[in-house]
Amino acid sequence: MKQIIKYVLFISLGLSTGPQTIYVIQNASLLANSSTGIALNHNLNPANIVFNDKHVSFSKNNSIYDLEGQKISILNIFNGKKSFFSFENLSSSSIPIYEDSPPIDDNPIGYFDTYWYAVEFSQSFEFNNFFQLSDIMFGYKIKANLYKLFTDKSTDYSFDVGFRKKINNRLDIGFVLKNLSGESSGVNNQISGIYDGNISYGLGLNYNIPNAYVHISSDIYYRNSNFVNKVSLKTDFPYLNLIFGKTIYSGYSDFSYGLNLDFGGWTFVYGYLSLNDNTIGNPSSIQILREF
Repeated sequence: MKQIIKYVLFISLGLSTGPQTIYVIQNASLLANSSTGIALNHNLNPANIVFNDKHVSFSKNNSIYDLEGQKISILNIFNGKKSFFSFENLSSSSIPIYEDSPPIDDNPIGYFDTYWYAVEFSQSFEFNNFFQLSDIMFGYKIKANLYKLFTDKSTDYSFDVGFRKKINNRLDIGFVLKNLSGESSGVNNQISGIYDGNISYGLGLNYNIPNAYVHISSDIYYRNSNFVNKVSLKTDFPYLNLIFGKTIYSGYSDFSYGLNLDFGGWTFVYGYLSLNDNTIGNPSSIQILREF
């Protein structure tokens, strides 16, 4: 049991090293840009939902430690407001257990399973519906989680709010407050990317470079007395586009890239994240999106 607990702790620390939202792959679009885009992506900031067309999306995700899963989502009109609903999961039944000192042949003494399920609902609307403020969008997100790691099972939830302001035709700014509920705790934080249950703050910019067919996003988060810095670049051509991203956080660094193909209302995205650690693997994802 001592050896098992040590390995569980090792897995937990591994999943909580750096920005965990990268490890829990929501879709290929986020993986390709290293989860950057507070002023652009509705998965990171619910205030951005209103700027997206109605669609359904499916992602097949391969994460670290042989974790695999998928995410199914739909963006549609609900009660007169654009709303986003999703279901996602990650699971593995082959996480190895080692002794205090791994054997020469590196064979484990056994395996245990883990899973993580989550449902999410979010909406956005114009802030000037309530206050005399123009071009400011507001959004909220509620997310419930069910997880198991070895023998630890639990459920919890998180509540996020976000804002987005259009400065001009080329520049947008976004702001998010994550986990205002303060209910997320335990092993789920290492699995689901909620971090340690503390509130985190994020500020992001998105800029479309004139005549360059490219836009750049840059985010900075403050959490646990540390700053997480993110930057991404995406080309802006009619059909096929390249995506790149990078995150730096307290000694952690990664690099991501991907392809985005748009054609006839269909979008196909591939994303890959390099963690520079072959012992835990490098996440990848394939996403299909259909507008309606």
